[in-house]
Amino acid sequence: MNNISRTDSINQLVPVPHHVNLSPQQIVRLLSVPSSSRITAALYTYADAITQRHFGSGVWTRGIVEFSNVCVKNCGYCGIRRSRRGVVRYTLSTAEVLECARFCMERRYGTIMLQSGELPTEKRISWLAELIRKIRDDTKMMDPAGRGLCVALSVGELSRKWYETLYEAGARRYLLRIETSSPWLYSKLHPANHSWHNRVECLRVLKDIGFQLGSGFLVGVPGGNTRTLARDIAFMGTIGADMVGVGPYVYQNKTPVGELWEAEHRKMSLEEVEQEKKELVEMTRKVIALLRVTMGDVNIPATTALQALDAVGREKALGCGANVVMPIVTPARWRKEYQLYEGKPCVEDDAPKCARCVDRRVEWAGKTIELGEWGDPPSCGRRTTTGNR
Repeated sequence: MNNISRTDSINQLVPVPHHVNLSPQQIVRLLSVPSSSRITAALYTYADAITQRHFGSGVWTRGIVEFSNVCVKNCGYCGIRRSRRGVVRYTLSTAEVLECARFCMERRYGTIMLQSGELPTEKRISWLAELIRKIRDDTKMMDPAGRGLCVALSVGELSRKWYETLYEAGARRYLLRIETSSPWLYSKLHPANHSWHNRVECLRVLKDIGFQLGSGFLVGVPGGNTRTLARDIAFMGTIGADMVGVGPYVYQNKTPVGELWEAEHRKMSLEEVEQEKKELVEMTRKVIALLRVTMGDVNIPATTALQALDAVGREKALGCGANVVMPIVTPARWRKEYQLYEGKPCVEDDAPKCARCVDRRVEWAGKTIELGEWGDPPSCGRRTTTGNR
């Protein structure tokens, strides 16, 4: 019996709850169960049943535009960290980003995600605010309903004033990954001048302004374990995240965390490393499933990093709780310069090819892409997000 029929059977036999409250100890035990066990299979099926209760078989799309890899931060795991040599820095022009927005509108993606390295300057924020206004104006004119694209941002830690500027310009979603809910582990992954507490305060401010809040964390990062992951899952509920993006840690050379990974794996055989990758994919799937089970109706993307470790990693995520896909729309000539981790998929593709690929992956997973929808999660339905529409 395949995943879909198992889920249908559950829906027919028992009522599927909005979500399930689990203690940290219960989450740790479920994360520790072998991936091949019946318990893990049941967890995946139950998570998919909760997903279908809230979203049916629909999957929402967000077209990602990686508009700049210029970054002042030096995160220890990142391929575009400030001090990493060999990275060709770039920033797209307004015209290039608007062309990407038109493609998203023509493909009926519903949402455009503008992502970049962190560059907290007045010049960048003014440019970005004007860009947001142009995207909203241009795409509303393309839309018979006059709604246009939802604009989501992932541009890092900023002041409250600048967050408000971007919100007033028309952005309605913001992704700021915490990467770990442990201040201690955060300090191991970042330089001393990177503050976990400041990042948490940014999350609070974003929520207070009215953004739909996205965050997330790494699975399998050196220093992490099932206990830190259980706290990460609980933390997403504590901050009231509307979207949670999780992905496996993928090695990147010439980075401090990459060097830690090298030291841990130096004596492992190639077969052992490959087996560990398989286990990391399954651990990520368990985390996705537990986020769905414990948080209910939030948006959870099937992240590209899963595909870096498993050719059908994103499809597997869609079968155990994920309900969002994020095809890359970045112009092809710049994609190789936005590699946050080694082996990032799609760097040789263009936007139309990525679109066709995502369509096939969603279909293979037994799901259906919901075209032309902003895809607001029910979790944010109790507060208005309609300004500047």
